Amino acid sequence: SPLGGAVLSRIFAIVHLDGVTIVDSEARSGGALATDSGGTIDGQDVLIQGSVADEGGAIFIDRDGFAAFSGLTVEGSLAETGGAIWNAGSVTLDHFLFQENRALSDDGGAILLEQGYLTLIDGTFEGNTTERFGGAIGGKGDIQGGALLFSANVARRGGAIELETQNGNPSRLDDVAFCENLSTEEEGHVVRLNSRSEFGMQHALF
Repeated sequence: SPLGGAVLSRIFAIVHLDGVTIVDSEARSGGALATDSGGTIDGQDVLIQGSVADEGGAIFIDRDGFAAFSGLTVEGSLAETGGAIWNAGSVTLDHFLFQENRALSDDGGAILLEQGYLTLIDGTFEGNTTERFGGAIGGKGDIQGGALLFSANVARRGGAIELETQNGNPSRLDDVAFCENLSTEEEGHVVRLNSRSEFGMQHALF
């Protein structure tokens, strides 16, 4: 399947998922879920395991796409870029876990931002890896949120986060803890910023 190994929302369609489990699905973009031409995905208590894609091992959100999840777990997903999520649109995650996802050749062991917007509330990134930048989160975009744990994520640069902010908008995370994240090239074990980026944290534990 080119888009969305299990579910594709396209042309302003809205897909609601509640209590859904998706295992070992595959696609070119979005191993499990994808949007195209402005689709929306709204999920509650969704589990995705072992999905595979070139872009967004589990989820692919296009430039005009929207996704919101309350209770999302993505484990063991694999992609060339964006091990779990490839996001060029708008994604909101509340109460989530990304565990042992992997990007093989590009940024974002768990999440790649491609000029996308990302809101994160009450979640954990654990053991995600990339061969490039941003063990948990990488790319260019805007991140807001809080109540987060980044643990044992690994990348060449930016063990937990490698980010270029956009449009002069500062990204910000509050009440965040970082534990045993690693940059193999020793360029930002926790956070690495690019190109005049602005990034703020309050109540952070390193």
